[in-house]
Amino acid sequence: MDRFVISISSEPVLTFGLLLLIILIVPILFQKVRLPGIVGLLLAGTIVGPKGLGMAYVR
Repeated sequence: MDRFVISISSEPVLTFGLLLLIILIVPILFQKVRLPGIVGLLLAGTIVGPKGLGMAYVR
């Protein structure tokens, strides 16, 4: 898992792709379960951010 996080943070295209994927997919999924899309974005940011999985953390 650590190699994956380092490879994501070292490649700006992969980081941007992950961000774009989250912004496009998460609100749609949360609206299907009748929750606001912004709640899904906040939850995804918490999970993917530097205090969660650390994928969005750039060293």
